[in-house]
Amino acid sequence: MALDENLKRYVVKSGGHVTVLMTLEVTEEMRKLDATRRSQLINRIELLAERGSQPLGHKKYNPDEGTHSYEGRTFKMAAIKTHQVRLYGAYFKAGEEGCFLIGGIDTKKKNNKQKKGVLQKAARGIAGAAKKWKLV
Repeated sequence: MALDENLKRYVVKSGGHVTVLMTLEVTEEMRKLDATRRSQLINRIELLAERGSQPLGHKKYNPDEGTHSYEGRTFKMAAIKTHQVRLYGAYFKAGEEGCFLIGGIDTKKKNNKQKKGVLQKAARGIAGAAKKWKLV
């Protein structure tokens, strides 16, 4: 991961498919995870960047966590998954390049039902970062 000091974001992985960006808040929460879960998520992020979501399959990636609107932005949220942890993000354009912006995390996922508050917080994080970083 490389910290972009000017924009206060991490460029997690730049690959053949997309560049994966992560907010500092999510990065801090990821650092609190045990090494196994953190490693699993980083491996899935790298695979997403290099080859897209298809190789991950539904056990590791959910392309449809619903459509969300916040601060005038509407986007379809997706989740990178591991046991009881979800990273929430959405696809945007950064110039000519595609990117997947991770702006939310749920570290206490207990069942398959999404918690409305967690998704709303993730939507705020994604929309705020997309606006700040001028992603479309």
